[in-house]
Amino acid sequence: MVLAIQVADCLPIFLIAPNVSAIGLVHAGWRGTVAGIAGEAVRKLKEDFGVDPGSLSCFIGPSIHTCCYTVGREVMDKFQTDHLTENGPNRYNLDLISANSAQLSEAGVAAEKITVDKRCTHCSESGLHSYRRHGDRAGRNVCFLNLKWV
Repeated sequence: MVLAIQVADCLPIFLIAPNVSAIGLVHAGWRGTVAGIAGEAVRKLKEDFGVDPGSLSCFIGPSIHTCCYTVGREVMDKFQTDHLTENGPNRYNLDLISANSAQLSEAGVAAEKITVDKRCTHCSESGLHSYRRHGDRAGRNVCFLNLKWV
C-alpha cells in the first residue's frame, strides 16, 4: 500500500506504526490544524488498527515555517496564542508545526518520536514548491509513504 498527498506550504505529516504495520499520511494546512487533523489521524489509527499512540513515529516534512507564515486576524483568532507571534497591526506569524506537534502529543505520541524537517518551503533554496512564494504558478511537493518501507 502506498499513500500520497500533495502540499505546497502545508505540513505533510507521516505516521508510522511499525509494530502493527500501519501508516498514515496527513495534509495539515491551517484549516486542517484548526479541525485537529493530526490528533484525529492518531485516533483513527488506534481505532482501526489497534495502534498504541506511544509506538508511533511521526515525521513532519518540509513546510512553511513561522518565519514566513504571516496571517491576519481572521486566522489568528482560531489559534491559541502560544502558536502565534505578533508581526505588526493585525498581523501574526503562525507556527503550524508547534500546533500540530501539540496535537500529536495530546493524542499520545511521545515528543521524542516527532521529527521535524528543518526546511521552510517558502525561504528554502532547496527546490521546494511554495504557494506563498509562487502563488497560482506554484507546483506541489508530492509525498509518498509506502507500507513496505516500514
